[in-house]
This record gives sequence, C-alpha cells and structure tokens, in this order.
Amino acid sequence: MPIPRIALVSSIIVASIICMFVGANVKAEGGGWYSGAEVSGEPIDKLEDKNNCIVRKVKIYSTIESACVYIGKTIEIAKYGAYTYAAKKDEGVFRRIEHKFESIKLVAGTDILFGQDYRGSYLTAYTLFRSGPGALLPKGPDVGRMYQYYLLDKTKGVQLFPDSGYPGELRAILNAAVSPNGRFMFVYVDWFSFIKVDLETLDTVLIGTNASQLYSGSVSSAIAISDDGRYVATSSPMRVYDTLGCGVNLGTNYNTTKGSGGYCSYAEFDQTIRQKFGSAKWTRMNGRFMDNNERLVFDQGSYNIKHRITIGKKPTYLALGDSYTSGEGDVEREGHKSYYLPFTDHGLDMCHISSRSYPFLLRSIWAIREGDVHSVACSGARMVYDYNRPLAGYMGQGGRLKGQNEISRIQQDALDRYIPGRVPQLEFVKKYKPDIITFTGGGNDIGFGEILKYCALSIDTCGYVKGGYGTMHDDLMASIDDQYVHIKSFIKSVKTASPHSKIYAIGYPSFIYNDGLCYLNGGLLNRPERELINEAVDRLNAAIARAAKDMNIKYLSITDALVGGRICEGGKYMTGVVRTILRKDGFNNMFHPNAKGHAKMAYAIEKAKHRVEANTSETTSNLSPVNKQHTLIRERIFDDMLTRDSKATLSLPPGRFAPATKVEVLIHSKPTRIATLITDQTGGASWSGLLPRDISPGVHLITATGRGLDGRPVQVQQFVSVFSSREALDSRDVCDVAGGWYDDRGANVCAHPGPSSGPISSELTVQYKRLVSQWLQNMGVHPVVYSDNRGVFSEGAIHIEAPRLSMGVPSETTGVDDQHDSIWWVFAPYAFGCITFTAIGAFYFRRKRRLCK
Repeated sequence: MPIPRIALVSSIIVASIICMFVGANVKAEGGGWYSGAEVSGEPIDKLEDKNNCIVRKVKIYSTIESACVYIGKTIEIAKYGAYTYAAKKDEGVFRRIEHKFESIKLVAGTDILFGQDYRGSYLTAYTLFRSGPGALLPKGPDVGRMYQYYLLDKTKGVQLFPDSGYPGELRAILNAAVSPNGRFMFVYVDWFSFIKVDLETLDTVLIGTNASQLYSGSVSSAIAISDDGRYVATSSPMRVYDTLGCGVNLGTNYNTTKGSGGYCSYAEFDQTIRQKFGSAKWTRMNGRFMDNNERLVFDQGSYNIKHRITIGKKPTYLALGDSYTSGEGDVEREGHKSYYLPFTDHGLDMCHISSRSYPFLLRSIWAIREGDVHSVACSGARMVYDYNRPLAGYMGQGGRLKGQNEISRIQQDALDRYIPGRVPQLEFVKKYKPDIITFTGGGNDIGFGEILKYCALSIDTCGYVKGGYGTMHDDLMASIDDQYVHIKSFIKSVKTASPHSKIYAIGYPSFIYNDGLCYLNGGLLNRPERELINEAVDRLNAAIARAAKDMNIKYLSITDALVGGRICEGGKYMTGVVRTILRKDGFNNMFHPNAKGHAKMAYAIEKAKHRVEANTSETTSNLSPVNKQHTLIRERIFDDMLTRDSKATLSLPPGRFAPATKVEVLIHSKPTRIATLITDQTGGASWSGLLPRDISPGVHLITATGRGLDGRPVQVQQFVSVFSSREALDSRDVCDVAGGWYDDRGANVCAHPGPSSGPISSELTVQYKRLVSQWLQNMGVHPVVYSDNRGVFSEGAIHIEAPRLSMGVPSETTGVDDQHDSIWWVFAPYAFGCITFTAIGAFYFRRKRRLCK
C-alpha cells in the first residue's frame, strides 16, 4: 500500500529531530544475556502466525467449526472466516462480536483485549480493554439480528497512540507484541520508532529507532517483549534490546519528539542468522522470551525453508570432576540448611555439590553472570566409568538408577536441570557446549583411597611406602602413571563434543603435610605414609599435566593451594575428624577442603590461569618413570569380611591368569602365605580353608600374584576386614577389628581399664566403646569395604545394610559403598578422648584460678 506523502515527510522530520536530540542507537558490546548468545535452530513443518492460538473444533452457535482459538483467563476468542467470536469458558458456545475495530486480539492467559482501528492506508490507535469480559456486552436477538451476540463497548477501553503529534496526522502502528502476562506492550510506530508501553501506568519509553525501512521495502517488526518488560526483540533487523535504565521517557503523551534519556543498547543477530540459515527476506513471528528471559524463541521462514530459532545465553562455565570439585567437605550449615545443592544431598543422589565450591567462587572472579555457572561434578566419580562413557546402558554413578522406571526420562530430566550422577558428565558438554570447561579427575580411578585407609589403620607401616614390601610401591605409582591414557582420551572426547570450548585441566591440591604433628586429623598415618600420599598426588598431577599438554589444553597447577591449612598443618582449610564426628556430618566429608579451602583453591586457579595465559611456564612435578613389575587388578576374590575361626573361600575368575600357572596368595601387612595354587585350563582357581592363626584382627590386604595370559606378572588385590571370631563379626566389635585405638595420652582405649588408667581414662574407655559400637550398629555400617576401583581421595559412601540409608554413592560394580568410613570410626574415640580431656582440664584450670582469686 502506498505511504501518504505527508506521513513520509513527517516521519523523516521526526527522525531528524530525534537523532539530533538524543543521538544514535547504541549497539551493545557487552552486558546483558544476549551479548555473545548462541543462535541455533531446528526445522519446522509450517510457518503459522499462532500468536498463542490453538486450532481446534469449537461450537459456533449450533455448528461445529475448526477455528483459531485464543484462550484467556475466563473468556476465549475464536477467529473463523472474516469474523471474531467470543465465549465464556463455562458456556462453550461462541457468539459473534460486533465491534468497530479492524481487528481484536486477546492476550493468552489473561482477559486483556486489544482493538485496533484501520484509518486510511494503515492501522492506527490501539484500544486497550483491561477486562475483556466487562467490555463484552451480551445482546440480541434484536431488530435485524435473529441471534445473540456480544457488543464490544468502546467506552470501556483506553486509547493508545491517539495521534502522531502533528495536526491532522494519525499515528501508524505497524505491528506490536504484548508480554505473556499482559503487563507490557512493544510497538513499532511511524515506520521509525520502537516504543515500550507499561499497560498499567500507560507510561511509554522510546528505546530505539530503525529508519532504514523507509527505503528497503521490508518492514521492521516488534516480535517479543518479556514479562518484566526488560527485554524486547525486533525483526528486520533482528535485535534484542536490554531496556533496563535506558530509553527516552515519553510519559503518557506518546510524542517521540519530546522526552529525555538515551537509546537502549542491543545485540544484532542478522549476520549470524544469515551465516547459519542463508540469506533471505525472512518472515519472523511467534516470538517469546522463555526460561526466566534467558532465551528468545521465534519462528522464521522464507519460501520452503522454515526454522524455529533460539537465541539464548549458553552456560558460560561448566565444571566437571569428583569430590574435590563438587565441594564435598563443606559441612557448615546456615541454620538447618546445608550448602549442598538440591538433588546432590539426598538418598542415592549424594554428589555433594556445594554452592561455596570453587566453580561458584570463580563466577565473581571471572565476572560470569549468575546462573551461567554450573557444576556437574560428583563425589566418587571415576573418569573411565562416570565421565567418559556412552550414555546407552549407563545406570548412573554407582548404579543409582538400577531398578528405577523410565530411566530415559530421569536422565533427560537430569540433563535439563544439571543434576549430576545420573548421566555421564560428558553428556552435559554435548548438550550445552559451554564457553569454559574445567575438570579434575583420575583420583577415583586409581583405587588409592583404600590403600590410604589400609595404611591408616595399620599399626605397622604399610607395604606401599617407598622401600616397603616387594614391588607394591612401584606397581602403585605405575598404575597412577597409566591414568595418562584415560585422561587424554577424556580430553579428546570433550574437544570433540564442544570444539569451541576453552578447556582447563586442574590438578589436585596437596591436602596432608609431611612434617607436621597430626594429632587428631592424621590418625595412625606416620611420616612415610604421609609422604606416600603426597607422592601419589604429585604423580597423578603429572599425568594430568602431560595429558593436557599433549592435547593442547591448559593445565592449572594448584598443588600448594592449601598450604598452611592442610591435615597435620592445623587443618583450617580441611574438614577433619573432629568436625565430622562431633557434628555428625558424615564420614564422606573427611579429608576434603572446607569452604575456606575452596576459596583458596579458587584463588590458586585464577593465579594459575593468569600465568598460563600470560605464557608463563607452569611448573609441574618432574617425576621419573616407574618400572611396573605387575599389572594391578582390584577385584573381589574373598568375602570382604573374614574371621579367624571360620573357613574362608577364594575364587579367582577365569581369564585373570594363564592356564596351569602358579598363583601365590598372601595376606599383608606382614606378608603371610595363605595358599599356593595352580590355575585350571580357564586361568581360574579356588581355595577354601582357615586363615593363618597369627593374623591379627584388623584391615588387611590380600594379593594373588601370578602370570597373565600375555606371560607378564599380574597381581589381584583386595582389602578385607579380619575378625577374631564369628561372634565378633556379628557384633561388629570395632575394637576387635581395629586392634588398638590410642587417646592423646597414649592409652589404648580398646584395652580393659586397669588401676593405672585412672578414673577419667577408665570412664572414657567405656564411653568410647559404647558410643562407637552403638553408632555403627544404628547406622548398619560395615567396618571395611572391598575395592570398586575408587581412588586416592576416598569419595563415595559408607556401606549401609537394609534398610538402606545411603550417605553417598554406592559402588557401581558391587553395590557396596565407599572407603572413608573404616578409617574414621577408628579415629572417633581418639578425637573424643582428646577433646573431652582438654575440656575437663580447661574447666579445672579455670575453677582453680577463680579459687586463687
């Protein structure tokens, strides 16, 4: 349709005045969710101007017709043919609306109606009816009409944009969008101005202009506005504006030549859309902001090409990892509220993601918008089994989804809501393709957590230390070196899933001090055993650094992040035994950084990131290769709890050893032979008999050593608990399995109290045994569990017998849970003894001072 000459001239004059008065539009260079937002699309079959209408069969008077229906709060509007019909929801019969407007629109979900007039060659002057039912007056039958109908009472409405500000000129309303809640309206006016209207106050804001349409032949469109009125979207050009605190305030006079302020910033997506979907004159419609205004969705079509387009801010930062990423160990509470996020601290979902873990602390350091940081790290996660494996057949970390119905739906829900532990962590990378990815991993694949426990519970120095029994030390270190292959494979998978993500591999911090006095938190670990732990951490970090370098990603070393507050160094950055026992925070939290520790780790990560991005060489441990004498296999070959007075049964599965080869079975710490076996033709073997009588109750390592199918040495390892008798096993006598627990004065609290112990020591000894034994019985805790290939940092859960009350993640391969626990019930009385003795002494000293005064 031709544009009236006076309207064209007046529009050019208006444009000139506005440009001189307020300046040009401001294109956004940053800020707002739309800055840098991803554009994606999927094909659709048809391009229909739905505007929230539903095509369905309705009753129009006495006939059933297929109409486009807009559903309001208490009324429905149907478009059928050239007419508009209305129906009260409780009536079900649509009647024609008699009105004086060119068109009538209903804001879906509300009772707000709009009528728009048609004057001359273009539409103008919207009329707002805040209460549609109140404006629809039932009429008829009457003269000239043999049917009932509704009359839209124009006097019930408020006219918007009544004139153009120039005598004799009506305003051209080219198109408009209304927020889903009916509060705001976004309009393209006079072939030039984009205006936002608050429909409650009728205040208007001129947010920007686009005058190019005067000459191009394609008309700009206002296609969407958010419920809070902050974000608006236009087509031709395709822009998203952030209107917060900007725009020319026009009040209620609608005159674009008056007012004050500056235009709003915007991001433009035409070039990106052309690159992705080709160059064409697109028709765009059905725009809506979704997910708390985090995404703009609209339909776009041209000829036979049609897409549903999404412009949305993808998660800027995604953290992957195990408990040292998730925040296991942040046991403080805000009132009764834990800092662990929902779905990570209940039932089998015990990933323990803390809102104060380093990924969320990095948000402020890296100036990332809140809500754009997500962590799917999970306590107990293994790189091979939980990070980097196909989704098909995955039953969740530790098999937590076994027995569940609709597993596919549960896993899709987990992906949509960032719930960890239900899908492999790689799946989140595939779905969201974040800008930044960090990961820490490999610790749980080593199986060193049970080695740590075994060493901590052994009065003798465990055989894994340097210079210990046989080749156990070197075999362990070589198995850590082998993690390089798995880490490298995972990095490759992440890069394939999200080629444009920036990936940082983060090392583990040292969490225990070699030279300090451990007291409560160090338990029975002596210096050689603490050196073993730090050696394992250094070697694992070296494997991560090497894999990162070979895959051309950045490695961030944070080895010294916790120095000054490690275990045996004061422990202010760690969650130790005392805190966990006294506050009943759960064994899994021990030996993990607390909130202060994660703050230190976040700071160390930022420092390391600054170094590597400044091309400053990142120093890592330069460890010499270790010759592996045996291939280590962690497998259950005995029951995990044995007694000295009952027969034990060994079963070596086929294929672990070569046929007809000798296998020597030993029990450690002081190596004692159990049996020497010859494998059958399958490579398997079995044995039944009593354990050696001189084996003391406690935690032990059993090894079965022989030749594998390739002729190379193989050693199968399993940790077991040995009880003195079946009665001790049934009662879970913790003193029986631990052998000796020592308080701060060196007294064995498992020994029967004697005269030399004194009254306090005697009383505490009884309290220790009663407290810990009752605790374990109530919890249903086994004193030790066998390996499921978890690692150096002892993540997961304690083993709970029926009824199952999970405190963590169950073992995927065995259904038996984690490793922390055996260590900590041994240290519990030690902790209680020290604290009680100190409290009594402090009370006595304070009373004595008062008496002296």
